[in-house]
Amino acid sequence: PSSSSSSSASSTSSSLASASSISQVRIVDKDRYNRHLKVAQYGNLALDITSEHLIKLKWLYARLSDETDRTKRDAAIFGLLCRYKSFFGTGRFEGFGLQGALPPATFKCLNELFGVSFECFASPLNCFFPRFCSAFPDTDAPFGSCGSFFQLQIASGSFEANPPFTEEVVLKRRKAMLSSPSLLRSLSPTGATLPCAPWSS
Repeated sequence: PSSSSSSSASSTSSSLASASSISQVRIVDKDRYNRHLKVAQYGNLALDITSEHLIKLKWLYARLSDETDRTKRDAAIFGLLCRYKSFFGTGRFEGFGLQGALPPATFKCLNELFGVSFECFASPLNCFFPRFCSAFPDTDAPFGSCGSFFQLQIASGSFEANPPFTEEVVLKRRKAMLSSPSLLRSLSPTGATLPCAPWSS
């Protein structure tokens, strides 16, 4: 990302509510030689995003919104980028490896064989299915997030639950799935795929 201040990104994310602020967000090519990389700009803050991610976010947003004015969409994208930049940090490789995401081929297989169509731990940037749970519903909801998995009332369906690989979250996932009131009351078939890290201890 072009900016080196995650605190600046965090404060900017919460200041985009006004109409005048929304209209100031611009998403443009990073430069004329690299059409693969875009830049989302607001004031002096500029955040990089690949063309593939930008196309994906526009598609996710369009699924849930009848909004034809792209200014609100672009502001939502910029706010999301600010949030995740603040979360992952400013270093080039900082925040990498927090979650062992499954490859697309695995998701396709889970969908075809078991009907999996929902991710319990994802984000608009890395989700495979258009409906998912994520850590930041305030910025992620316009792109399909159903909020936190730990507040989700699951009644039926087939899910993929692959949380960040920290012991606390993995154990919390297990407890939530074994003690969910809605699941315990459900009479409908329900299944979950639980990827596991190859921990030795």
